[in-house]
Amino acid sequence: MTGKNHKRQLNLFGPDGVRVELMEPDTFDGKPVPPADAPLPKKEK
Repeated sequence: MTGKNHKRQLNLFGPDGVRVELMEPDTFDGKPVPPADAPLPKKEK
C-alpha cells in the first residue's frame, strides 16, 4: 500500500492483535513528502 505521504508501507497483524508497520524512509517517486494536515501540538505551560 502507498500512503498519502508517497511512501510504501506494509502492515502486519499478529494473532494477538499486535500491528507492526514497515515504511520505507524515502518517497517511492522522489517527490517531497506533502505537509501533514494535523494540527500542531499544544505547548504546555
